[in-house]
Amino acid sequence: MALAELGQLYRRYRLADAHGEEAMAGSLRRWGQLAPVAACVREGRLELLDGFKRWTAARQVTGLGTLSVRVLELDERLAKAAILG
Repeated sequence: MALAELGQLYRRYRLADAHGEEAMAGSLRRWGQLAPVAACVREGRLELLDGFKRWTAARQVTGLGTLSVRVLELDERLAKAAILG
């Protein structure tokens, strides 16, 4: 899935970690993506639930414009619970 097609609606429930994002960018350069990010569909668009560091780090890696995504079928309540859990 193209990075631009993954929404960030639920990012507000996570804290940013610049050091972790930099480390993740190094890992993506070295090893590639080892685990898919998790997303759910909201209003016809995929919204990230897990993998915000990978998404941010992927934008820093030249030539990496897509991520593997695992799509979960969750309602709003379960999506928020998945992020916090």
